[in-house]
Amino acid sequence: LSAVLSCTPVQGNFSDYLWISDGDTLISTTNQITFEHPASSQWIKLAARDKTGCFANDSTYLNILSYPKIILPNDTGICMGDSLQLSGSGGKLFYWMRGEDTLSDHAVVTISPDTNTSYHVISGNDTLCMAKEELLVSVFPLPDTKIIRSKTPVCMNSPVKLTASGAEKYLWHPGNEMGDSFSITPADTLTVFLTGTSNKGCITKDSLLLSPAPLPTVHFSGLMPSYCENDPQVVLQGEPQGGIFSGDGTNGNIFSPDSAGPGNHSIFYVYTSQAGCPGKSEKETYVYGPVPAIHLQPIDTILQSGGFVSYDAGSGFDQYYWTTGMFTQKIIVNYGDLPLGTDTIHVVGVAGGCSSTGSAVITFANPTGISATQWEPLKVFPNPAHHIIFISLKETGKIYIMKIFDTQGKSVYSRRVIPPIGKSTLNADVSSLKPGLYFLWMYNNTKSYFTKIMIR
Repeated sequence: LSAVLSCTPVQGNFSDYLWISDGDTLISTTNQITFEHPASSQWIKLAARDKTGCFANDSTYLNILSYPKIILPNDTGICMGDSLQLSGSGGKLFYWMRGEDTLSDHAVVTISPDTNTSYHVISGNDTLCMAKEELLVSVFPLPDTKIIRSKTPVCMNSPVKLTASGAEKYLWHPGNEMGDSFSITPADTLTVFLTGTSNKGCITKDSLLLSPAPLPTVHFSGLMPSYCENDPQVVLQGEPQGGIFSGDGTNGNIFSPDSAGPGNHSIFYVYTSQAGCPGKSEKETYVYGPVPAIHLQPIDTILQSGGFVSYDAGSGFDQYYWTTGMFTQKIIVNYGDLPLGTDTIHVVGVAGGCSSTGSAVITFANPTGISATQWEPLKVFPNPAHHIIFISLKETGKIYIMKIFDTQGKSVYSRRVIPPIGKSTLNADVSSLKPGLYFLWMYNNTKSYFTKIMIR
């Protein structure tokens, strides 16, 4: 700044003025002088001369006051809705201003602008010399953080995929996982929280309440643990009804061992509730391939007293069941082992739950006229069973031997039965048997029946 000094005569008039500053003499014909940007404080001397040549002297001290150095932070920014404390330093007098408004007369001020705003500071050691500085505070918008859920139903113990939008970085809870997407498997009602951060560091949050619907309880019946490839089709029953069966060999609710083919197979039943949640039941079954055929030789023989005949059912079976009561691959029938007359020797070979049969006719000398036996299938229901099985026979009034074997060939049930004349169905109490697969064999001297049963 410049300093202007002037002289006013108390008496008389002056024609010349000699101003002396820092040893320099300045001559002026006027009573004032301007000092441009004086660097330091100093004494200013004046000698004024009148027309007679007489001088009058005076002096004054020019005190140069320095402006204070104002120190402010750099231009900065805050997030919408946040507050910011600004701190500066300068002279004894310190004013924070916004436009014409004084915000504070202290070096520290707290601001909460909602738009980009310029703040300026006026500071000095007295009111004569006041310095000014300016600070720009930018206001950053908040991110529009959102949790987006797919339209698929929220089901208990089933994964739910969530995605985030509106921000630059994301933090999910529970789990404290970072990323644009998040997967959670709710076992009960819970709240998912999302924290979104913009590229300016501004933070907003969102939350989503997940109330998972329970999965329906699903099961199905009608599938046995194992089948032979040539076994008939079976009907599967699903609960609740209205679900879908899938797996090798399935067509609707029908399972066909032949279509499935040999090997292990998983069969599924899926039912979807009204809430859209699927329940699934899975069972496995094994289909055994074709078992060897049994050809007993000789197929027809006559034994005389003291004679014998040997039979071989062939290899490839786990168990053997002969109507003679033997359980080996090969047997020897001696004359006298069976009553005189013509009889039929039957054998059942079991491999992996699948059976093959063979028979041979043997006649003991002095035949009694007994007719040849017949091998026929046996109908048992319900199968699988829990406590009681019912057996349907075409022939009634005849004595039968009923035997049940486990898969190891051990006899677990045996008794003589006589279906009443005119009544083709008889029953057997199997409640003492452990759950599993068994073989039922009924035979007499004219007929033989063999089938599998399942105990639940």
